[in-house]
Amino acid sequence: MLVPRHGRVLLIRDPNGDQVFAAVSPGEVYSFPASPASFRDSGEWFGQAAEPVYVFDAKPFLALGVPADSKRVRDLLLFWWLLEPGRAHYPPAGLIRRELGHDVPAALPDIASALWQLAPLLEERLEKEELMSVYEEVEAPLTPILAAMEASGIGFDASPLRVLSKKMAHEISVLEKQIFQVVLLKVL
Repeated sequence: MLVPRHGRVLLIRDPNGDQVFAAVSPGEVYSFPASPASFRDSGEWFGQAAEPVYVFDAKPFLALGVPADSKRVRDLLLFWWLLEPGRAHYPPAGLIRRELGHDVPAALPDIASALWQLAPLLEERLEKEELMSVYEEVEAPLTPILAAMEASGIGFDASPLRVLSKKMAHEISVLEKQIFQVVLLKVL
C-alpha cells in the first residue's frame, strides 16, 4: 500500500469492489486495487499514527486483510448505525448530507474526502452520547462474525414456514367464507 500515513486516514471501497479510495487530507485521495495483496504486510501501517484508520463498512475490508481491531480501525457505517439504528439504508453520501449539510458529487474520491472530514465529528458524537463502549465492546467485535456469515451464508429450514403458510391460507379461506356469509345476510 503506497498511501502516506501522517494521521487520520479514511478508506472506502467502490460499489463494484474493484478499488479502494484512501483519503489522507481533504483534497488528497489515493486509489489502489481492492485485493489482499494491497494490504499484505500493512499491520504496521495501521498502527503508525496516533489516530485510527477510518473505514466505511469494515466487513468487506476484513477479507482484504484489514485488522479487526476497534482501537486502530474505526467503522463509520457502524458509528452511524449506532447513532441512528432505525434507518433502512446507510449510504455514504446520505451520511455526508445529514452531518455536513451539503451534497457531494457522486465521485468516490470526493465522498472519501468528505468522510475524512466527518470521521472525527462522528466519533465525538459517539463519545458524547456514551456509545463508544457499545461500539468497542459489543458491535465492533461482532463485525468479523457478521462478515463471515455474509460470506458463507446461513442455513435456513423453510419447511416450518411452508406448514405455517398452508395453515394460514386455510384460516384465511375460512374467514373469507364467514365474511361473505355475513355480508350476504345483511344485503338480503
